Amino acid sequence: MTQGDEFEQRFEALEGLVREDEVLAREFQESAPEFFQGRFDAARVEQDELARRRHLEWFLLERTSPNIEGLALQRIAESDPERSGLDDPLFLATLMNSHAGIFEVSSAKPGEGLWLRDLASRGEYPVLAPEAASVLEKGDLIAGRLFPTEEGAHRLSLAAAFYRNRSLLDALRDDLERARATRRGVARINQRELESMFFAADATGKPADPVGEARALLLRSGVERDQVDIWFEELADTPFERERLVVGVDDALGPILDRLAFDSSVDLDAARRALVHAWESLATRGIGRGISLTPQAAPRTKSQTTVDTARALAEFEAKRKAGLPLDQLFSDLEKELALEEASGIGDLEEASPAPDFPGVVGAMITEFLWETERDAGSARVEDLRPLESFGRYAHDIGVFENLSTRDLLSYTAWWLPESGELSSGDDARGLLAALSSFLRWVDETQDLDLYAQFHPTLSGLSDSLPRVIEANRRHTRSADPSQGELYEIVSLTDGIAHVRDRGGVESNVQIEHDLAEWLKPEDRVRANRMDDGRFAVYCCYPPEARGLAAGAR
Repeated sequence: MTQGDEFEQRFEALEGLVREDEVLAREFQESAPEFFQGRFDAARVEQDELARRRHLEWFLLERTSPNIEGLALQRIAESDPERSGLDDPLFLATLMNSHAGIFEVSSAKPGEGLWLRDLASRGEYPVLAPEAASVLEKGDLIAGRLFPTEEGAHRLSLAAAFYRNRSLLDALRDDLERARATRRGVARINQRELESMFFAADATGKPADPVGEARALLLRSGVERDQVDIWFEELADTPFERERLVVGVDDALGPILDRLAFDSSVDLDAARRALVHAWESLATRGIGRGISLTPQAAPRTKSQTTVDTARALAEFEAKRKAGLPLDQLFSDLEKELALEEASGIGDLEEASPAPDFPGVVGAMITEFLWETERDAGSARVEDLRPLESFGRYAHDIGVFENLSTRDLLSYTAWWLPESGELSSGDDARGLLAALSSFLRWVDETQDLDLYAQFHPTLSGLSDSLPRVIEANRRHTRSADPSQGELYEIVSLTDGIAHVRDRGGVESNVQIEHDLAEWLKPEDRVRANRMDDGRFAVYCCYPPEARGLAAGAR
């Protein structure tokens, strides 16, 4: 059996395990309309093996389940690692490190393989694809998912699509170049966006989001966004009569098509079809409902909002029982409920062109480690490997530019002490050094200033976090994070601590000697004050954690 055959058999096994799991099977079925974005026909998709495969890849590797609070792949890996093949760390790494994208064939060697250039990230990837290399040429376009192999090459998803269209390639390259020029950080394409851009025509040929898709086509063809908005406003004010279009009397589109013929590389037939659908939608519903690149769901009803609120509260309780910090949980709950409330009011706003890619922080860390290994060797990468815990902490961040100094502070000053990820002060020093290197790389390669902003805090943590980690090795006892109150250490003398609670009430308590010698004024502790004056300490935090209580970004 070839490696390719084994990989595909394992992927088929994953689909079987999804369908056997009651929760995942229901979610897989219910998520199809979301993935296919309004063009969903259950019978047609069930018969279309490649469409089902694209849906499965997205479901397993990108979509965060609201019920299990993670990826479906993670649930399968935990429930049945042997049947899924996920007990093989190399197979698991291949799946977790895969990514979807739009790729240009930069070279092809018949019978051997290809080199592909990611139009979004501009990375170059060697691909083992002897058969494809025999038919593809330099300049061809591929839309699909790449899976890294242990040999350092990649394999293409069976569901990837191939195009030989120079105009399309140039339009996509120009569009993504403009996206990079107007955004900070890496431009990325997720699998749901690929489905919309390359696979999403329905049986009638009428798009689910005609305004959004017409806008996307025009932007990819080099038309300025302001000009697109002007045209759409004009179409919205012009009555739409399909009978007149049949005989070619489409005066409203004539000037637009003339401009496109001279000033862009767009396919005029495709543009006219897209503009007809957009015109009909605009004349019927008015301006403002179209989106730029990615279709959105319909506005939520009151009952849906109620269900979402109940779900948010249920998730809060589950996370509380799992031991996550209460302060962070309340902050997350407040943000989520505020967002849910806002999302149900008024018309849909235009979506940001920045793709939502849960796990993007982990992906950036992987890229950083890969570059480091290339430049400095594998030994250096092993020193930086603890940084991967930051990717796990920040998995829910979908746009890298949304990563804030508050996220960094929450990770270092709150999550690390609570999680038990670090077993010694040396571990803490090593992780902070790795984080510092990563943030410097981010500032240099992504044109951000995270290191510049967070460096003063890192300097303080380099002293306080190792000490606090050592203190947590000696705390009084372990407890659910919902237990205890948060206190600030005001002063310490011979095992007697003067502490202040959140209400500003101060008192003297007795702390065990082995623990007290690792604590300093301004440290925070989660603890209970006993009736006899002793202090039961459950977790210790560095002074920098005060920034979280202040709510600073």
